[in-house]
Amino acid sequence: MGEDIHLSPDMTVGAAGKIVLSNIPTHVRIEDLEPLLTPFGQVQNCEKLNSRDGSTHAVQVSYETQEQAQQ
Repeated sequence: MGEDIHLSPDMTVGAAGKIVLSNIPTHVRIEDLEPLLTPFGQVQNCEKLNSRDGSTHAVQVSYETQEQAQQ
């Protein structure tokens, strides 16, 4: 606990409008993140990604536009 959540753009092909949140504690659900994400734009999809360690996870967030994701 107390670790920072990391945010980075998703640089994969066709990933316009997507960001990746990493270092999220495993007890945090996607539903818990949605209120933090929606002020920046219309969230199209949230997908849990495989993590390198078992103590945290990452989430890929797809926004309606690239501009929303960059906020």
